[in-house]
Amino acid sequence: MALYMSIFTEDFLEAMSQPDVTCCLGVELEFPAGTTRVHSAQGPLTIDGQTWFGIGAMGEIGVVTEDGSLTSKQLSVVLNGLDTSIIGTVLNEKCVGRPGRVIFAVFDSLGAIVGVNVLYQGYISGSAMTAGNSNAVSYTLSNVFEKWKEGKPNRYSEESHLADQPGDHIMRMVGQMAERPIYWGAKQDALPFARY
Repeated sequence: MALYMSIFTEDFLEAMSQPDVTCCLGVELEFPAGTTRVHSAQGPLTIDGQTWFGIGAMGEIGVVTEDGSLTSKQLSVVLNGLDTSIIGTVLNEKCVGRPGRVIFAVFDSLGAIVGVNVLYQGYISGSAMTAGNSNAVSYTLSNVFEKWKEGKPNRYSEESHLADQPGDHIMRMVGQMAERPIYWGAKQDALPFARY
């Protein structure tokens, strides 16, 4: 017996099987100045109480593959045809590390959403701008596994812990523990800790 795993929920698959429905992709990027929500169809759509604006062929979404491993996957999202007056604003937006997601939505002939499924969720790990005829901005979305490559900013030390939790001295003996002998299964006691 073969086991088939789908990225779509049962409710979403049922919504797709209804007659006269249209599918579209949507991208939600949370910038410090506000959240941008766009989709690949035309006109506005209301999804979970939020308005998503249709950009049609002005947007591009790259391909991401899933192989069942715990490795980082990246996805490219591009918006073409930007007005030259907003290029400076786009370039100065501090977007790296901000949340982003790609959804797959199904709506009926009246524009009512009948199903939504999240295809990719992560954060913005990079951005690039192409000026000229296209005036395009591209964002690279990375999943949570990309953060596993990064080192931790803090250490298991008294100083690092006090910077995060002032007044909490739970880590004060850590420095002594590195040089301390441990007698496993013996009745012999280790030397007492030095007093601060």
